[in-house]
Amino acid sequence: MTKTELPFLIFKNMNLKAGEKNLARVTLTFILYLIVSHSVAQNSPRKNTLFYELYGTGLGFVSLNYERVFQLSEKVLISPGVGLSLTKMVHVGGTETWNDNQIFLPFQVNFLFGKNSHKVELGYGMPFALREKGLGLVSHIYMMRIGYRYQSKKNGLMLKASLNPGISVFIPFLWGGVGIGFSF
Repeated sequence: MTKTELPFLIFKNMNLKAGEKNLARVTLTFILYLIVSHSVAQNSPRKNTLFYELYGTGLGFVSLNYERVFQLSEKVLISPGVGLSLTKMVHVGGTETWNDNQIFLPFQVNFLFGKNSHKVELGYGMPFALREKGLGLVSHIYMMRIGYRYQSKKNGLMLKASLNPGISVFIPFLWGGVGIGFSF
């Protein structure tokens, strides 16, 4: 295994078709490009966060996410982000039925409230699915985030836990998530 194959280990045990693997690699490469370009251009440290989240807005078991933090005031931050999640998804309805590996891009915007490393997190997110037919909403799922985030100013450690109430085709549901990552 070479160093360039290391970020793509997430795809090793997935039963993805060649086109799905390429699409997932392009998406992951784009996310890594965003991270590197923002981290090189920034003047103040720890505005970028890269983290794994179990469940959460990604709809899969685990998602890899990137967020960029912007300060709105002394105690309020806004943090838009995007992620990558691979999961087995079953969809029945409309004119099609499918059951295969799905690539999700969870888009989210979070507001962080608090002055120190401990923050209340409120946000909104929508997972988009990447399939052979292109990018599209997943059954119109809209998710909110109500949670807690610890973001160390010393070593960059980021821990989070959240409840994610959502609505899908006018049916409410309750989801949750926990995450760990680092800020740089």
